[in-house]
Amino acid sequence: MNTSRLLTVVICAAGPAPQATKLVSIAKERGWAVRIRLTEPARAHVKDSLEFFESYGQEGEPDAIIIAPATFNTINKLANGSSDERHLDFLHPRIQTVPTAILPFVNKRYASRTVYQTSLEHLRQEGVSIIDIKPHEAGSGGAEVEHFPWKDALDKIEALLEKDKRREEH
Repeated sequence: MNTSRLLTVVICAAGPAPQATKLVSIAKERGWAVRIRLTEPARAHVKDSLEFFESYGQEGEPDAIIIAPATFNTINKLANGSSDERHLDFLHPRIQTVPTAILPFVNKRYASRTVYQTSLEHLRQEGVSIIDIKPHEAGSGGAEVEHFPWKDALDKIEALLEKDKRREEH
């Protein structure tokens, strides 16, 4: 099994955050080494799993990045160049050079905002892959947590890397 590929997962403070262990497990099964970066607010969301996430350290230059569950706040700050949090400082210099996928977890009220739609478009223009999932009704996010498509983000990253590899071979 090849573990030379390094995946950095940035976990934001949204309902599915404690279940990010699922993404870690899938990635490891596929041969990825995994590093976790928690946003400061996410630390409270994953308090029962904090020791697990902290055991995945933060060193190493990633081959790919997944931001999940990505919040309205992180998506807008990332698109607009804000660097007021450590995870944003980590992401900004890599956003156009390291394959990155964002798996949003945003309710319909936030998702309908023009600023959010504009931020998604800006990130797409910079080469970021946005996994399109249907926004949930406000207040109903808890019901969506179990169905959060962690695997889709990893599938997208692996497809991007394969596409880059084929392009380099030709």
